[in-house]
Amino acid sequence: MRILFNFRNVDSSEAIKLHARDKLAKLEKYLPRSAEIEVTVITERHIHRADMCIHARGARYQSCEESEDMYASINLAVDKLDRQLRDHSATRTTRRRQGQALDDLDYVENAVS
Repeated sequence: MRILFNFRNVDSSEAIKLHARDKLAKLEKYLPRSAEIEVTVITERHIHRADMCIHARGARYQSCEESEDMYASINLAVDKLDRQLRDHSATRTTRRRQGQALDDLDYVENAVS
């Protein structure tokens, strides 16, 4: 898992990077090792915003959260990504249990056509 950081109107801080890495570590169980996460930290007046985007297995998961505290924004954005990844994982598991894996569905549709 590779994490890229961008800072806009904020000084680059090791504390913010460490906090984001710690929070994103809990998403590793849903992601392959080749996943890439872009974290953008933005400050506009008194609002702190954290934008996160995950590119993994051809899919894209994105979250954006604003609050008055940067650490709270990071926590909320990671929670939103966690929910997206859990929902996607549950969908894949459900489809596999009902008969066919997601990858097999494309093969069957192409074979019939």
